[in-house]
Amino acid sequence: MRHSGFAALLTAAALVFGSGAAGLTESSSAVEVYAAETYTFTDIDGNTVTTGSGKPTAVVFGRPGCWNSRQTLTYLAQTSWISQSEVTVIYADTDGNTAEDVRTFREETGGCEYIHYCTDPSYNSLMWSFVKGEYTVTCPVIVYFDGEGNQLGVTQALQMPNDIYAALMGNNDTDSAKNYYFNDIDGNMVSTANGKPTAVVFGSPTCGNARMTLSELSEADWVKNGDAAIIYADYDEDSAETVAQFKSEVGCEEMHFCVESFYLNLMWSFVDEQYYETGILCPLIVYFDAAGNQFDVTQGYQAADDIREKLLGSAPLVISTDEKLGDLDSDGAVNASDAADLLIALAKMGAGEDNPLTAAQQKSADVDGSGVADAADATLILQYAAYFGAGGSGSLEEFIKQG
Repeated sequence: MRHSGFAALLTAAALVFGSGAAGLTESSSAVEVYAAETYTFTDIDGNTVTTGSGKPTAVVFGRPGCWNSRQTLTYLAQTSWISQSEVTVIYADTDGNTAEDVRTFREETGGCEYIHYCTDPSYNSLMWSFVKGEYTVTCPVIVYFDGEGNQLGVTQALQMPNDIYAALMGNNDTDSAKNYYFNDIDGNMVSTANGKPTAVVFGSPTCGNARMTLSELSEADWVKNGDAAIIYADYDEDSAETVAQFKSEVGCEEMHFCVESFYLNLMWSFVDEQYYETGILCPLIVYFDAAGNQFDVTQGYQAADDIREKLLGSAPLVISTDEKLGDLDSDGAVNASDAADLLIALAKMGAGEDNPLTAAQQKSADVDGSGVADAADATLILQYAAYFGAGGSGSLEEFIKQG
């Protein structure tokens, strides 16, 4: 089954405040935490809501005439976590529309009772106070606060619910793995950074390839044993009942079957632009390692053994950002002490003891890429340490390439 036609949706024009072109900028994705300053909003139903009231809060500054604002709010209204009282979402109308107009807008974007729709002439100026130094912005401008009211960051333009939730939960560091959250039909939330290798299978009950792929996965011992997480994301906006029936036909208890209106857009975010015209083959499977790093994407039917090989066999070993190549002790430097750690470990194993190195340290120690950490790697580390100590420069990888 081939799915196409998303190009027009992705390229829909964004409404720009001010003049000139605008988009998401480096400053608008900052993750620095600013000192708490509370902001109070009164929604169209007369309820008062304040940032810093104990829950992470997203304030969505937008307008009814903005396609990006409409889509962002519509997706938020249809996501599962919005009703779980973990977070607060506020829509602040920057056009100063009447309460009746904003009430109509609320109905048009899902009529969600868990989103506070507010309007006031001051909201346009308030929005600009969060984007100082910029002359144009793309709406919606979303400002994120933690439960104490500290500002976490600002984004512009269309945002997926996953990204908004991740930002509110504190996982908006652009240097870390991007975390995607899914609510399954059984009420469980699972993310792609769950400590296990994870495959997200975007598909539809009407797709034969998806059925075959999921059926094989449901019979695999490594899935039933929980060695990896399998998430089915229904992009057809089927009902929970339909997805539950689909799970009973092709799934197992350990697999997470999920459905949200934004999964179609989310699926397309994982493919290159070349597929906007040609379409993609269902199911689209996105692969993540145990730390939530995306490392592969496949299309069409996949055998369970092939998926297992990607997730548990050839999936890249996760190394902490503090454990670079050759730096076994994670002190930020590659030197003789790292070589000594490796040689001591090799001596212990030679004496019949268990390998004292962690999996990440073994990966870090395999500096020559042979697949085994051995004395040759220790020699390379010592050579590099001597070279660097004599005034040489560059990384260990560069030193090895130079021969």
